[in-house]
Amino acid sequence: MKRKTVFLIIFLITLFAAAAVYVYFEYYAKGNANIENQKTDFKISSVDLISEFEKNDTSANSKYNDKVLEITGKVNKTIPGDSITSVVMDEGKNLTITIEMYARHNNLAKNLKAGDNVTIKGLYVGYIFDPLLADFGEKGDIKLKKGSIVK
Repeated sequence: MKRKTVFLIIFLITLFAAAAVYVYFEYYAKGNANIENQKTDFKISSVDLISEFEKNDTSANSKYNDKVLEITGKVNKTIPGDSITSVVMDEGKNLTITIEMYARHNNLAKNLKAGDNVTIKGLYVGYIFDPLLADFGEKGDIKLKKGSIVK
C-alpha cells in the first residue's frame, strides 16, 4: 500500500512538472520572444493589409493571428510614451494600424513624422472594429506589438 502511494505521488509530481513546462513554452516563452530576430511570416503594405481586413476580417484575423508581419506604409502619427511609443498608419479608410514599438526603438519612433514612409516589423495581436462606433466616425484598429523599424 505504501509503495502505491509513493508511486502515485511521484507520478503526480512528474505530471505537474510536465504540464508546467508545456504551459511555459506554449504561452509564456512564445509571447516574450524577440520579434526582431524572428523570421517574417508576411511582408505587406499597410494599404493591402487594411483592404484584406475590410474584405473579410474573420479570414484575415485567422491568417495573421500570432504572426510576424513586416508592414510598409505611411505614418499618420506617433503616440509617444515614456517606455513605449506607438506608430499609427492610417490610409484614410475605416481602419488604422497601431504598432507598439520596443522600448529600444522609442527614440527612432518618436522622430517619425506624419507622411514618412517606413517599414516596421511586429507581432500581430488583434483586430478591433465595432460597426456601431463606425457610424459615429470611429475607426477600427489592427494591433501589433513588439515593433521594430526595419532599416
